[in-house]
Amino acid sequence: MNAGTRLHLSLDPQRAHVDGHFDGHPIVPGAVSLLEMLHALEKHRGKPMPDGTRIRNFKCLNEFCAPYEAWVQIHSQGDQSFHLELIQNDTLLVCTDVLMPPPQ
Repeated sequence: MNAGTRLHLSLDPQRAHVDGHFDGHPIVPGAVSLLEMLHALEKHRGKPMPDGTRIRNFKCLNEFCAPYEAWVQIHSQGDQSFHLELIQNDTLLVCTDVLMPPPQ
């Protein structure tokens, strides 16, 4: 796997989904982490995900909590395949594979 691209991610702690996810222990929900990772991939590619894009092997491994700053590591596994990792303070929080359909 290549070294990839690393993009900074910073979430506003005032966002309702962070405060309300667990009372007294706010964390970022896995679905929101995935969405932010996909936005980072779109930014990296310079275009939106094509229809038919699939997510595989999505895993939440650790809590994404305050200070809500992390890195999205993007590993290209070809033109249509990527491995994404969300990392905070050298801890892997979330990982997934993104598979895009071949261009038409």
